[in-house]
Amino acid sequence: MDAFYERETRLPTWELFQELLNHHHAQVARSGDMFAVALVGARCEDADGADLTASCRGQIAAALQSGVRTSDVVAIGPRGLFVILMENVADWLGATVCVERVLRGLPGDGRGLPVRLADFADGELFLKIRIGVAISRPMHPSLAQTLTEAQAALDRCVEDATFEFAIFDEQRDADRIGAPPESLSKIV
Repeated sequence: MDAFYERETRLPTWELFQELLNHHHAQVARSGDMFAVALVGARCEDADGADLTASCRGQIAAALQSGVRTSDVVAIGPRGLFVILMENVADWLGATVCVERVLRGLPGDGRGLPVRLADFADGELFLKIRIGVAISRPMHPSLAQTLTEAQAALDRCVEDATFEFAIFDEQRDADRIGAPPESLSKIV
């Protein structure tokens, strides 16, 4: 693997993903082609509640990749998060369809149900996924705004454990805006 791909997961690095996002953000301004960004937090625990997320990153990455469309890109995000670029998504319905497809591709649908991952065949693991989504808009002043909105949606999922995913909503998430994208947090 080279400097642009993580060895363990074989996913693009955060740096490469940001370059791709910058390209898409510029394209929105030029042509109006929309996209969505999803921040994905994952936590994998054994039956005793021990956090095994670091040991399962490769399997989680493979599961996320199996659930996206061929035009979408899964990458390593900051602070233990994964990120997904979903091309040609212009509204909440398109984003919902994409995210539900990702969730269906995960073991146990990412809903905290017991799952078996190849390297941990001896016991049950509990995989919990939370996803925050922001849809690009031509009026976004910067890519940082899109990432900040995705973080706000992810924060809503973490605060209300009944949500598996949330799409940024200005009215609901306005009080969560403010943290710069460098401070993207970990989940669960």
